[in-house]
Amino acid sequence: MRTTSSPHLEKDILTRIQQVVRSEVCSQNEQRIQGDVRAQQRQAGRELLSLAVQYAARRDDADAILARARSNGQQTGRRLAQLDYALPEMIEAYFSYAGRIEQLILPELTQANGLDADQHRVAQRLRHFFQQVLLAMAETFECKEKG
Repeated sequence: MRTTSSPHLEKDILTRIQQVVRSEVCSQNEQRIQGDVRAQQRQAGRELLSLAVQYAARRDDADAILARARSNGQQTGRRLAQLDYALPEMIEAYFSYAGRIEQLILPELTQANGLDADQHRVAQRLRHFFQQVLLAMAETFECKEKG
């Protein structure tokens, strides 16, 4: 697998995936989230998507990307706890989002970079990325539950 990818390639991949995400994933939980919080969640989702593509495509700054993703997860966990989401609801919504993003990113990256032989490694990196974000969300959510 390549150690870095071109920012232009990442931008092209993000644009294609964002089009699908807008029509599929975003509308699933929007009925419950309104106003400013909806805008914050959309922005957090866009940032997480961008970070996921960067994390899966690069190796040179993976720790910094993962730290930003965990921070995103913590902020999202806080917002959902304030909206009185139950922990299972939050996890279900997250799995839906992360699973669909993974399905969209993997073929884009492997096709664009010719990574058929490394597809499994890219998938593992994406799973690790999304697991870390979910853990950050749950840790923050748990703090809200106790406080």
